[in-house]
Amino acid sequence: GAPKEAHDKFEPFFLDFHKRRLKNQIHLRSIYKQNAKEYAETRKKMKFTQIRYLPEKLESPMWITTYKNKTILFFLFYILLGIVIENKTIAKNFNEYFELVWKICK
Repeated sequence: GAPKEAHDKFEPFFLDFHKRRLKNQIHLRSIYKQNAKEYAETRKKMKFTQIRYLPEKLESPMWITTYKNKTILFFLFYILLGIVIENKTIAKNFNEYFELVWKICK
């Protein structure tokens, strides 16, 4: 659920990430904030990609990425700050949280 402001600032990085992801046939499920819908719609057209949207009331300058045993917490304030946590249990818990949120998103 990266906010629109993150996409506005880092879209070239995100597009490069998706290019590499698609080349390696890595599947992605992503939940977007309503204000980033234009970026989500671009992603939705990509192979191996599923997109859903958070309810409008949920807004935050933060987003979470999990893969394997890693969790990355990103914060966008006046700078971009990323915190990497390498722990299987924490990654599993964030994945469970994601599954719960995925079910309530449209």
